[in-house]
Amino acid sequence: MNYRDAKKLQEKTKRKIFVGLLIALCALIAGLCVFSAFFPVESWKYYFHLPSVAARGEQETRVHYLNAKNGSCTLVELPDGKTVLVGGGADDGESRKNILRFLNGLKVEKIDALVVPDTTSRGVGALRELARFYELGAVYLPQKDGSNAEYLSFIADLEKRDVPVYRAAQGDLFVGDGYLLKVLFPLLDSSSVSELSLLLSCGGTDVLLGAGCSEETMDVLATEKQTGLMEKWGVELDDLEIVQFKSGVNLLSLEHFIKAYDCKMAIFSCLGGNAYAPSEACISLLLENGAKAYKTYEDGYITVSITDDSYTITTEK
Repeated sequence: MNYRDAKKLQEKTKRKIFVGLLIALCALIAGLCVFSAFFPVESWKYYFHLPSVAARGEQETRVHYLNAKNGSCTLVELPDGKTVLVGGGADDGESRKNILRFLNGLKVEKIDALVVPDTTSRGVGALRELARFYELGAVYLPQKDGSNAEYLSFIADLEKRDVPVYRAAQGDLFVGDGYLLKVLFPLLDSSSVSELSLLLSCGGTDVLLGAGCSEETMDVLATEKQTGLMEKWGVELDDLEIVQFKSGVNLLSLEHFIKAYDCKMAIFSCLGGNAYAPSEACISLLLENGAKAYKTYEDGYITVSITDDSYTITTEK
C-alpha cells in the first residue's frame, strides 16, 4: 500500500470513528431526554449520597427524625407499610436535600399522609419539592390558613395536582393491627393554638408528633391532662415516651409538660450553635427528670424503632 492509499484509509477510518461517536452522542442525548421525562433533571441531586438505611422489619414501626436544619420533619413507617410525613423542615436547599435523599434512601414511592403541622416556613419547608416527586395519598392542613408565600405556593401546587386535602380535626388518622395514629391537638373546643399534634401509639410506646411542641401546645396539653379533659374527649394517655421540642422552649412550660407526661426522650431539630441549640438549663432539666435528649444537628438522622413492648434508638450522621 502506497502513501496515498494509506492516507485515504486513515481519513476513512477517522470519518467512521467520528460518525460512530456522533451516533453514540445522539443516542445518549435521546436517552437522557427519555430519562428526564420520568426523572426531572433538578431531582437527580436527590439520588446522590443517599444515607444507608436498613429496610423496615416485618410489623416494625419506625419514626425517623430527619436533619431538617432549623425546622422539623418526621417520617413515620407504620407496621402495615403506610408512610406518614409530618412537617417539611426549614425552607433551604440543604434541608430539602437531607429530606429527599433520606426518602430515596428508603426507596419511598408513596406518602400515604402528608401532615402540615403549622403554616410557617418551618412547617412547609421542602414540601413543594416533595409534592413534585412523590405520590401523595392525602394532605392534612391546620384549621387556620397561613399567609406566607411558601405556604400559599404549596397549596396552589396541590390544587394543580388534584391531591386530596383535608383540614385535620381531632380523631383517628390511621388505625391498624397493633398501632393507632390520631390527631391529638387541637381538641374540638380547644384554645386558639393552631399547631397540629399527632399521637402515635404502638404497643406500650406513645410518641407525640408535630412541629416541635410550642409553649402554648405544651401548656394546654399538660393542663387538659391534669384537669381530665383528655378523658372527656376519649383520649387515654398516661405517659409520652418520645416528644419533639423546639430549641427555645420556656423552662416552666417544659417542666410542667414533662412532669405531666413523664417524658423519657426529647428530640431537638435545629441548626445548633449559640442562637438555636437548646440551653444547658433545658438539657439539665430534662436529665433531672429522667429524659434523654437527642439533637439532629449533632446526631444526624435519629430513628426510633418500636416493637410490641420496647423501642430502640439509632443515629446516623
